[in-house]
Amino acid sequence: MRDSPFAYFDDVAPGPLKEARGQILNLSPRALAALELLRASGAALTTTMLARYLGCKKPALQRNMYALQRAGLAYRLDCLKEGRYVRVWLASTVPLPGPGEAARLAALGLLFLRLRREQPGMIWEMLPRQAVRMTINNTRLVDPVRRGEKPGEKADLLLFPTLDEARRYTPEGKLYTTDTMLLSDDSQIIFKQTGR
Repeated sequence: MRDSPFAYFDDVAPGPLKEARGQILNLSPRALAALELLRASGAALTTTMLARYLGCKKPALQRNMYALQRAGLAYRLDCLKEGRYVRVWLASTVPLPGPGEAARLAALGLLFLRLRREQPGMIWEMLPRQAVRMTINNTRLVDPVRRGEKPGEKADLLLFPTLDEARRYTPEGKLYTTDTMLLSDDSQIIFKQTGR
């Protein structure tokens, strides 16, 4: 894979935003599972990522996502990058992000689903400026560095769009991973560390 679809977004356009009004909802177990993932991550997730994680077909999950949108529990965000759209979903509790924030949230969503599948005991806490504190064996501060941004000094793990960017911009002693590595079908997540 040459570039990450989440490296940056030029613009964002939200779908219909509805408010949940305490009505009784008849949602499928799959819709509830997707909602739980949206809320637990606090990030932006694509239908493809969710379908792969939940082990179902994309069209079936798409219907569930629209049911969540109609219920006011989630909303979609169409993100424009180089004339193409990337559609992501967010829990209704997440404020509407701008293009830069949406790219960071999508990268975090990708990392969240890969870690959740491979590290079931992981603790994930969303922080301001679309950063995350995650705990697997120890606690790490994750910064999803998007194209043109500088890595946060306090971050322990940097999430870059591509391997080339990670190698070029990761400070010594820091861990890094990339969108392209997370999107690959490798069975394990790869965290690399720069030399000390």
